[in-house]
Amino acid sequence: MDSSPALKTPVTGHYGPLPPPYDPVVAHTRTRTLMYCYPATKLAEQVTYLRSIAPTHMPIAAYGNVGYADDDGGWVNTDAIDPNAFAEYAMDWVKAGANIVGGCCGTMPKTIAAIRKSL
Repeated sequence: MDSSPALKTPVTGHYGPLPPPYDPVVAHTRTRTLMYCYPATKLAEQVTYLRSIAPTHMPIAAYGNVGYADDDGGWVNTDAIDPNAFAEYAMDWVKAGANIVGGCCGTMPKTIAAIRKSL
């Protein structure tokens, strides 16, 4: 059994605590990855925080989103961030400590292609 200590601090952000199973309180084994989907423009700060509380062996996956939640609980996709600009944000996530980067809500294949090119 893995003897890594459990993280004691839940991650919170603009949208509140991450729900299980993504809450770092339960992310305590060597086989887990902390995943975080957050607005692309603000994600580097969240990754820095996660890296400061996560065991060094634990990968962090950062998936930026583009768009916003609507009043009905849905998601409105926008093209508010150019794919190349999004890729620059993704490189900031890597510098902040993310091991895996990608796109979430509102991103497109050309966004992921721009990230791949930047890596």
